[in-house]
Amino acid sequence: MTTTLATGSKCSRHHAAFTLLELGIVVMIMAVLIVLAAPSFVRSYRSMLLSETGRTFGTTCQLARLNAVFNHRTALLHLDMARQSYWITQTNTNTETDSEPVTLKSVQLDPRILLVSARQEFSSNPDEGGSSLQISFYPNGTCDGAEIQFRSRDEANALTMHLDPMTAGATP
Repeated sequence: MTTTLATGSKCSRHHAAFTLLELGIVVMIMAVLIVLAAPSFVRSYRSMLLSETGRTFGTTCQLARLNAVFNHRTALLHLDMARQSYWITQTNTNTETDSEPVTLKSVQLDPRILLVSARQEFSSNPDEGGSSLQISFYPNGTCDGAEIQFRSRDEANALTMHLDPMTAGATP
């Protein structure tokens, strides 16, 4: 349709729009980009889960150390590969033989992360590293040295945490 403007010139109405073919091509390009980028996002997400597990383990070790120093009593970090969890216990009294231990913190691992192994570093017992381990945190701020390994369930990534006996700090 052609219309005449007030100035006497003629103009035609043409609506600018995308055709169905153009929209289809754009959608296909976006789908290809998503398919190419998805594996990278999955790897990044799994790596992030493993890093978060390491940070949680490190802060749990610091909590055990601080409770041992503050309360002047040994705190125990229990690692259980069968239950895929770890927790801190400490006795309620200074005598340590009279009372039941109190659980200070318990951590259940994400189902996508496995607690693969745990062993004391300076143990004379070659049988260490079974399905469970206890690590002692002492009132003087030290602990039993240990090496704990976490792995993603798809076995693509692994993280080994070292527990320093002098500083009681857990580092990858």
